[in-house]
Amino acid sequence: MKRLLAVLMAVAILAPINANPANAQEFVRVSGTITAPMGTTILSSYVAETTSLSRAESRSDGTYEIIVPKNIDLRWVFGLTVIESSRSVDSVATVTGWKTNLKFSENTTFNFQLPQPHKLQVSFVDASNQIVPWVLMTQEDLNQTANGITQSGLKFSGSQRLISTAFTDEIIRTDTSKVSALVFPTDSHLGLNGLSIDFRGKGFYDSRQAKSGAFAVKGDMSLKLCIPVNFGSSLTLPADCFDPNASKTPTPTPTPTPTPTPSSPSELANASATFRWVGSELFAEFVNIPSFEQIVLKVGSRWVPTTRNARTNFTIKKVVPPGEIKLWVGGNLLSVNDVPSVYKDCASVWKMFDGGISKTTSSKNKGTKASRKPTVFLSGYLGSVSLDKDKDSIVCER
Repeated sequence: MKRLLAVLMAVAILAPINANPANAQEFVRVSGTITAPMGTTILSSYVAETTSLSRAESRSDGTYEIIVPKNIDLRWVFGLTVIESSRSVDSVATVTGWKTNLKFSENTTFNFQLPQPHKLQVSFVDASNQIVPWVLMTQEDLNQTANGITQSGLKFSGSQRLISTAFTDEIIRTDTSKVSALVFPTDSHLGLNGLSIDFRGKGFYDSRQAKSGAFAVKGDMSLKLCIPVNFGSSLTLPADCFDPNASKTPTPTPTPTPTPTPSSPSELANASATFRWVGSELFAEFVNIPSFEQIVLKVGSRWVPTTRNARTNFTIKKVVPPGEIKLWVGGNLLSVNDVPSVYKDCASVWKMFDGGISKTTSSKNKGTKASRKPTVFLSGYLGSVSLDKDKDSIVCER
């Protein structure tokens, strides 16, 4: 018996091992390139198959590589975040996904071409046909559909949603009341909403909303959404507000620039605002603003809403020329802030520019060690160049 066991053990040791048993799972490598049509910039992209939960981010050149099970029908997703290549107003990004079933029996190259999106422009106005300075735009549904496409004989179903490029979420804030986005063709976009909030003192606010309703996207289009605030005597909204039932292909409607009548109501007699730059940030201090009024600053072409008696700051690329900082309170033009170009001494400079004035962004301090950031303001530097004692292209650094 012992000899028999020894023989059986020797046979077991010398028997060849099956390196690929019938039930072993095999894999294949799938690679390719994800591309977008002209005018569309890909911010990020990935490919995934949802059956075995494999996923691969694409490289900067759009190429990808993923390992997946062999000879198994898998649900694939090509996901992208895209934005307009050329943009001038508040642009938002589009997150889109394209799904199909794929099965590979060998290493394969599979390329995906994003379909051509359309340009959607949305503007927000009030009942008086004036732009609304500050709006939150949301979508009626975060999983909007896109019409299916066919590539390489395969049918893909599409989905899409808009996100803010600043906060990467679905609540999109616009300071210009105009939004531009890429939207893929769809027979039924469930709609966009615009929410305007008017702060009315501590803890209180009034909000109004405009809804577009569902609409089809078959080409470039413009939507003018009217928020029911600031009614005139007619108590009606402008006649050209977007109506999805009125036209299948809306046409662009220019949005007029608001032209408020300057006034000094008695309740605003003591209201004031001061402005000061700290580096590239502009600080605004508001005093004696009535609690029921909304404060809106216009800096150049940019609208900046804020709450009453608050101190707000925001980054700008350059000092706004004299006469272009305007303070609106409750729809009334209260004051225009002047930015002098000539200063007689550093004390005067520091009242408006905390760290002094630099000639260019490349100006470097060569004299007294400075701990504060100067503000780039060419005309201010040239008008006060006599204060640049150490000739380093910075006036009154400290």
